Amino acid sequence: MGPEKKIETKFMRWVTSLGSKCLKMNPRGHKGQPDRMVVAPDGIILFIEFKVPGGDLTPLQAQFHKEMEALGHEVKVCRSVQDAQDYYKEKTGLFLRPGRGKTGITLAAFKILVKKKFIDKLFVVAPLRVCYQVWPKEIHKWQNFRDLSIGIVHGKNKEQVLEEDHDIYVINPEGLTWLRSWLKPKRHHWFFDNHKWMLCVDESSMFRNNSGRHRNLKSMLGNFYRRLILTGSPAPNGLMGLWGQLYILDRGTRLGSYITAYRNKFFYPSGYEGHD
Repeated sequence: MGPEKKIETKFMRWVTSLGSKCLKMNPRGHKGQPDRMVVAPDGIILFIEFKVPGGDLTPLQAQFHKEMEALGHEVKVCRSVQDAQDYYKEKTGLFLRPGRGKTGITLAAFKILVKKKFIDKLFVVAPLRVCYQVWPKEIHKWQNFRDLSIGIVHGKNKEQVLEEDHDIYVINPEGLTWLRSWLKPKRHHWFFDNHKWMLCVDESSMFRNNSGRHRNLKSMLGNFYRRLILTGSPAPNGLMGLWGQLYILDRGTRLGSYITAYRNKFFYPSGYEGHD
């Protein structure tokens, strides 16, 4: 079995276990078409072409992809199982001014996704004040959210909170260092392994490029079936700060896997600190 086939087979087994169909495309009469068509719940259809790292599309494949794009369909080229899994998982950025209801929108979306059995737990990373004063109050403020339980992972009882059964867990960015260490022993892997998780990073602009906060969260991104970022000011100090936030969503698909590649592609050397 070749390397591309191994990637394809592993992804097929994974996505099938989630209840989706992963159909092999028949190349007869349509050379260049993608390897797989994924039929997911709610009428979602994805087209995936598997390639090894560094592998190029054939001219027929490139032409077929253009034809699909003209019809409004994307063909995603995936070079690893992780690439394909990230493409399957939903990623969303909600950029709204303060007071426009980002928390309420997220809670409503969470309940819908739980009802459809896409996810069953929500993990929120937010400033400490927001952990204590915003998320719990928003849940108790609206009747349709009052059935949700929330655990604040902070203070001397934070390990006990993780062992309790809550719908939502909230933690501040500084707590990620402790959580990362707590998750290392295999006896604690159950926390993420036993559920389908959605990640919400509230005030995502705090996650600056390659900061300690960003590195801690980066190591955990593979645990989440869906990822969401919230902020009212996505670029408070310039567009350079977008890379770290978008990486949380797509792990480098749009802006590159490294800040250096993002800087070199979208900026030119001049101005303040050498880049505009």
